[in-house]
Amino acid sequence: MQLLYHVNFGPPILGPGARLVAPVTMVVPRDKTAAGGIDHWPNYIAPQPAFEEEVFFFDLAADDAGRTQVLLHNAEATVGVSLRFDKRQLPCFSQWKNTVPLEDGYVTGLEPGTSYPNPRKHEAQHGRLAKLPPGGSREFEVELTWHQDAAAVARAEKEVIQLQEGIQPVVHRTPQPEWCI
Repeated sequence: MQLLYHVNFGPPILGPGARLVAPVTMVVPRDKTAAGGIDHWPNYIAPQPAFEEEVFFFDLAADDAGRTQVLLHNAEATVGVSLRFDKRQLPCFSQWKNTVPLEDGYVTGLEPGTSYPNPRKHEAQHGRLAKLPPGGSREFEVELTWHQDAAAVARAEKEVIQLQEGIQPVVHRTPQPEWCI
């Protein structure tokens, strides 16, 4: 089975200068287009005509209980949203940047999942296909928290930064065959 929570955000959080804060251990660009934006993956730009989507795949740090979180906040860090989830349930995380003009869907997707958004065969070859027996079931939980002021955003950012404490992220500048098709 494959499960991907594609949680989209646009204005008022998304805008020029918005930022994704994540406890990254590794980031991989999905393709050549994303590789061109690897140095700016956490930052968002104003709507751009003819923007080609960028997708980044992540391994995130988690606490001792397996919990992790990411934060998206506006340029001023006065409003934001956090996604919290259990990496044992949802070990993969993807960021989709689609900063086309507003009328065309200026949006970003924050995507915890059981695998990356690749074909099933590729994910199975790399051990990321979750097994679900006939009649079986699994439970997943994703918590979204809206941060309504600068103090709340700052607290959430501190929580994310603590998860990454002592970890130097590995940033791949090109797509990696085990992560991307």
